[in-house]
Amino acid sequence: PLSSAENHVLLVNPSDNGNLGTIARTMLAFGFRDVALLEPAVDLFNPHVVRASMGATFALRFGYFPDLPAYQSAFSHALYPFML
Repeated sequence: PLSSAENHVLLVNPSDNGNLGTIARTMLAFGFRDVALLEPAVDLFNPHVVRASMGATFALRFGYFPDLPAYQSAFSHALYPFML
């Protein structure tokens, strides 16, 4: 389960296995261990994600949420959104 005391990386509808694996690897490099995924989302344990993460997937705490309000009702973290 996600830590309520740590910062989270919140991903909205991640759909590419390779990108999610790369994000997992990068998160660990920057000291983040908690990732919240808003559905629909690829499976964090899909073999393609695990391969792209080079095993970093297994060091993460994660949670899937159906939408942003569900995440916000579970955690009261401040949100700092970044969009491309």
